[in-house]
Amino acid sequence: MGQKKVFAAIAAMLLVSFAYPAQAVNIHLAPKASPAIEGSQASADSVIRVAGWDFKKVEQVLIDDLPTTFQASSNTLIAIRIPLGTNPGDVTITLVSNSGNTKSSFQIEIVSLETEKDTKVTIGSFLGYVAVYTKNLSGQKLSIQVGNRFREVSLLTNNFTANLTRVGSNRLVEVKVFVAGQLVESAMVLVR
Repeated sequence: MGQKKVFAAIAAMLLVSFAYPAQAVNIHLAPKASPAIEGSQASADSVIRVAGWDFKKVEQVLIDDLPTTFQASSNTLIAIRIPLGTNPGDVTITLVSNSGNTKSSFQIEIVSLETEKDTKVTIGSFLGYVAVYTKNLSGQKLSIQVGNRFREVSLLTNNFTANLTRVGSNRLVEVKVFVAGQLVESAMVLVR
């Protein structure tokens, strides 16, 4: 009699499980890049193509924690611009999506603008002004954000420039400097 009850219970469970329609399993996988990159060297402001999956879900791309522009041409191929402030050597690419963040390390040598031309951007202040000094950025487009004011400087014509923005004395402001549309320097500055 004990076996009949066991078989009856199993049969009842099977009937109940077959009576309800199967529920689709909804798995949200985060986009992932594979190490398949064309070539082994790239420079700042160049574009690399990376293979992987779920690239249409990508909302933001970071290279060594620097935000950059990207274009997912398909679900398995994405083009990523190397930001100007990227340090030479191996990079970590972070793909941000609503399904989560994934990081991928690549064996690719980054030859940045700083390495190629010994460029420099310095942020300072004096007499109520925020000063942004540039070195060896001739021919580049410069943009400066001081607090919530945004200032565009067309193409730099000299290798050494001083760009002043009047703020007023004894003010703490955040300064961000963009070269060719890429963030290359930022700092909190107490204007004297």
